Amino acid sequence: MSGGTGTAANALVAQSWERSRRRGADPAAASPLVDLQGSDLSAHLAGHRMAAVLPVVEKVLVSGVVDSGHLVAVADADGRLLWMYGRRGVRSRAERMAFVPGAVWSDDVMGANAPGLALRHDVPVRVRGEEHFLAPAHSWSCSAAPVHDPATGRVIGGIDVTGCDSAASDEMLALVKATVMLAEAELRVTPGGVLVPGPGDGAPRRLDVLGALRPELTGHGALSRRHAEILVLLTSYPGGLSGGALAELLAEGRLDDVSVRAEVSRLRRVLGPDVLLSRPYRLAPG
Repeated sequence: MSGGTGTAANALVAQSWERSRRRGADPAAASPLVDLQGSDLSAHLAGHRMAAVLPVVEKVLVSGVVDSGHLVAVADADGRLLWMYGRRGVRSRAERMAFVPGAVWSDDVMGANAPGLALRHDVPVRVRGEEHFLAPAHSWSCSAAPVHDPATGRVIGGIDVTGCDSAASDEMLALVKATVMLAEAELRVTPGGVLVPGPGDGAPRRLDVLGALRPELTGHGALSRRHAEILVLLTSYPGGLSGGALAELLAEGRLDDVSVRAEVSRLRRVLGPDVLLSRPYRLAPG
């Protein structure tokens, strides 16, 4: 998943502003389309696939950022906000710009904003302050990433953190991307975890990423979060990943091949030599 950060993000924001100007949008007067409310919104929520990832969002993201004065929003593929988490005071501030469940925050409707751009371009994006097209959003920053249906690859929604400047930090964007990675794993397999091949002809083992303070692997016990991240990624890429690709997905340039090789070696001792294969790194067919 390549990200809309740095120069790439600046280009996406600039292009979005140009589209808004061409259609004659007024940043001071623009307002979201709130097209679902009450029972209509409730029915939309109940039937939406993104409902399946809420336990992941709540455990991994909401629990860590809401107390810092941020909002967490889950949107559908059209940029419509579905669920919102945050303290009452922060949510009240956001309501003044109609950042509320049922409102459409797509790039076409609202101009530059992180969830809208993430969904439009199918990349993780962060937008800071006055990069937003909507004037009332200039006091907010945000990071967002799209969520895909593992079976089809189609974007089915997005996950966003909105708040103060730190909402668009490197760390926050990495946390949003990690949440998306786990959310897509949740959609791919059994509720709450992923299935990992067992040693030899043994039955697959379940990696539970939700039910404990640390990830739990059936028949082994607690795993480090780094080992759990590697397993989730290798489950997501059955064709395998090179050391460089795995390092990039894990830490965006902050890990080298040697560090990844060491982590994989330690994980192989846990799983068994016939489970975690090399060149490229991949899980044995289960």
